[in-house]
Amino acid sequence: MAEEQVGPRPAAWTKIFTGFKVALDLKKLLLAAAGVLTTAIGWWFLSIIAYGFPGLSNMPEWKEEGEDRTAAFKSFLARRKAWNLLHELAGDVPMRVELADVAQNYQEYTTLQKIKLSYDRFHDEKLQLNFAEKEAILVVAGKNYPFTAADPKELDKLKGRTFFVRELRPLDGDAFSLGDLTITVPNSKELREYRELAVDLPRLEEQYRGPAIDAFKSQLLKRTEKPAGRLRTLPWFENRGENPYLLVARLIKESSGSGSESATPRGHFVAAFRDLIPVLLEPIVKILTPIVYLFDQRADWYVRGYLLFVLFYALAVWGFFGGAITRLAAVQVARNEKIPLREAIAFAKDRFVSFFAAPAFPLLLLGILVFCLWLFGWVEGYTFWFGDIVIAGLLWPIVLIVGLIMAVVLVGLVGWPLMNPTISAEGSDSFDALSRSYSYVYQSPWHYLWYGALATLYGMALVFFVGFMASLIVFLGKWSVSMTPGIGSNNPKNDREPSYLFIYAPTSFGWRDLLISNSSYAEVKTTPGGATSVELSQPYLESISIPNKIGAALVAIWIWLFFLLVVGFGYSYFWTAATIVYFLMRRHVDDTDMDEVHLEEDEALDPFARPPGAAPGPPPAKSDKVSLSVVEPPRTDGPPPTAPIAPPAPPVSTAIQPSEPPPPAAPPADSAPPPNEPPPASP
Repeated sequence: MAEEQVGPRPAAWTKIFTGFKVALDLKKLLLAAAGVLTTAIGWWFLSIIAYGFPGLSNMPEWKEEGEDRTAAFKSFLARRKAWNLLHELAGDVPMRVELADVAQNYQEYTTLQKIKLSYDRFHDEKLQLNFAEKEAILVVAGKNYPFTAADPKELDKLKGRTFFVRELRPLDGDAFSLGDLTITVPNSKELREYRELAVDLPRLEEQYRGPAIDAFKSQLLKRTEKPAGRLRTLPWFENRGENPYLLVARLIKESSGSGSESATPRGHFVAAFRDLIPVLLEPIVKILTPIVYLFDQRADWYVRGYLLFVLFYALAVWGFFGGAITRLAAVQVARNEKIPLREAIAFAKDRFVSFFAAPAFPLLLLGILVFCLWLFGWVEGYTFWFGDIVIAGLLWPIVLIVGLIMAVVLVGLVGWPLMNPTISAEGSDSFDALSRSYSYVYQSPWHYLWYGALATLYGMALVFFVGFMASLIVFLGKWSVSMTPGIGSNNPKNDREPSYLFIYAPTSFGWRDLLISNSSYAEVKTTPGGATSVELSQPYLESISIPNKIGAALVAIWIWLFFLLVVGFGYSYFWTAATIVYFLMRRHVDDTDMDEVHLEEDEALDPFARPPGAAPGPPPAKSDKVSLSVVEPPRTDGPPPTAPIAPPAPPVSTAIQPSEPPPPAAPPADSAPPPNEPPPASP
């Protein structure tokens, strides 16, 4: 018998703080890591198919054809934006922003063309000088312009030199200034016009005012790159913010006043800690990402189809792995017991359809409602005045009602994390998961927000702590090995400091920066977006041999596996916290104790429990113990039984109901039964 608790019980919401102990379980970490890897591989495969599908995934290019170029460019722009969105989600090769990616209409596109042409001609285009025996030729844009100088001997000063178009300055008449010389170009009208179009940025700002020049300066001039591969990036290379160990180290240096001028600014630690929210909520972010992009106005039918495949694949993966994690967590939270990993996987496999259908059904309903409104819009759009007056004017309340239903369904999906715990804790189906999650969200939204906010804040600290400890583990191991005397060298080819073993280390969480930051060949580089990273110098990378790379690949395998477990903790805690929040919401709304959980037959924690439907075994032939089995009533029909050879002794009754009369005395063994009366039934 359990000891009764003395003193007041802690508040129910403090159960959330047990999430760390429950989530930090190897079985849950393995399931979470497997889920992360399965999701990444599936999304990577779907992205390759979508991005490389012939005929549908090619980047549209603008061609100056047709008369109505304004309308044609508008159609082209819609296709180009849809392709840019596909590149952002599934692309792999970095690409710079082009004119067609910036312009909003055909007029702005032509203006940007002129601006870019003038700027590039001024800054990048070079002149070509050819010297023959009797003449000198200036080659500009593929055209030859013979030129002379006042003193032909001075032309030798131009030989072997490189000039840009901007260094050719027009003077009076046919005269130009080139370097230190004044040259004369006969019939120079065309050359003068060409040179006048080469303009620097200050003059361009004077000539062009408006969105075109602003877009040129903000995107084209900075040579920014299009975002690419958000759904194609593998987990080891996703952006998860700054490394926790490096962040703490920089903060300590700054606080002690020993940091350099480029040390971490005030408030950077808080900003980096805030960046952990998407990492903690990564499971729900993975689900919401394709949903959000479905509503992007740039998406066309092809991109939306790709997003639907991505979405339902993620629901299937986390329906299985999330279901197994929540099953482990539900039994552990409710009964403080642990079930084997095999039983949790079997539970998730048997109820996979329910785990998948619970979140998929609301999305399917949303799709049906969108299709209905699409039909409404098609009828309204193609019936002209009848559609404007009758369809839209009188039947628009139908649109409002359908919109209300869609809003209710969509907002209720914030209870998606409760669906898996419902099935895991109750052993029920998708309908019960849907009804409970929506009921808990709408009946007690403030409690749900309170529990969710508390679990999020607590989880941020846990994810930071786990990330810090994991970073410290890999850093201390590498640092200790690198302290070996005599392995370093000023010659990259002879250097054996183990930084080369981490050239394939994960870039996510800044692990590669962490592992190579203390190398004497490390360099800090800034990306075009302004982010900084640590890279090994080019001479050092060129000196790495094939055996070095093989060793680095083998080391990377172990680090990648360990990294998956670290990332998996965030998923494990997410599903564990969701399970605890479900128990709290069930206790608040349904007044159900938190220790109630569904147990399968092979998961029965009571060792004396008999499986239902099991037949009792045969009674022993001879026993001195008191029998408590149920005695069958006497038989009143049928022929009298034959006399037994050795009738057994009557059983001793240990419980007689007081309302029943005492049993009649048994006749002696040697007396015959009275006539016309049935013999007494043998016991």
